[in-house]
Amino acid sequence: MKFDKRSKGLGWDAFYKGIGQALLNLKNGLHQAVLVLGFHENVPSDEMIDIFHKWLFDSKELLNSILGSYLSIATALYDGSSLSPEVKANSYFSPSDNRTKFLSQALANRKFTYDKKLGRE
Repeated sequence: MKFDKRSKGLGWDAFYKGIGQALLNLKNGLHQAVLVLGFHENVPSDEMIDIFHKWLFDSKELLNSILGSYLSIATALYDGSSLSPEVKANSYFSPSDNRTKFLSQALANRKFTYDKKLGRE
């Protein structure tokens, strides 16, 4: 996440795009996803990051109710520090339609390419 000069705070575009990508991965066969948020070096103070961490921690029940309990959200600093999971997935996404079940099984069987032949199996 980067500092947004116009709003003088963290830009939320990366957060929302990351959630969208994680949810799309769940739709396409994954059972759990982790959204890792990194903080760019242009963030002017550690206090902004601390405030975001507090918001994330305080909002984990709300985020689970909106996103489901199969998406984890973790943070990392630009200096290469370790991941800090704030919101943890506590269940697995179970696909409801046959296409998603098929893709999920293909991933589990390490069939990472999709072609017509794979579609007929």
